[in-house]
Amino acid sequence: VIDYEKEAGEVEYGRALSPLLLFESDGLWRLLAQHEGLIKQYHLHKILAARTTSKVFKRVPQQQIDDMFRYSFRSWIGTEKHTVRIELSPTWTRRIKPRQLFESQIIEERGDGSIVFETIVNSLEEIASWVVSRGSGVTVLEPEELRAKVQNLARAALENYE
Repeated sequence: VIDYEKEAGEVEYGRALSPLLLFESDGLWRLLAQHEGLIKQYHLHKILAARTTSKVFKRVPQQQIDDMFRYSFRSWIGTEKHTVRIELSPTWTRRIKPRQLFESQIIEERGDGSIVFETIVNSLEEIASWVVSRGSGVTVLEPEELRAKVQNLARAALENYE
């Protein structure tokens, strides 16, 4: 049972968790745990207190945990599955092509040095953030919902400079 700081100053007391996995992503240690039937991640630095409980939890199959990470950048946990297609300029192709970002990725080379990167993700929000953080030379081809999320994120970022 933990007390957890959800947002700055907002604390939830007495959240019963069934811990599944400790992992590091994006420089932060995280706890993957089940709470009321849902699997979520918790940042360790936001856990204010922890107490043991006598409650018995049902074990989550390892395959289910592996599947959660298979379609993410190891930070977002979700159960959605979306096929995305992203065009990368020659500059971004040189940076991305040598790396395997996802097990399911497919790379289609174009004659001009660019590529179309296709993969399955479990969060459009996570991949939209990744696309926006790359800036020029990374263009979402599909799905349209992802294009809209990228446009909204980019507009919101620009509002900081108006």
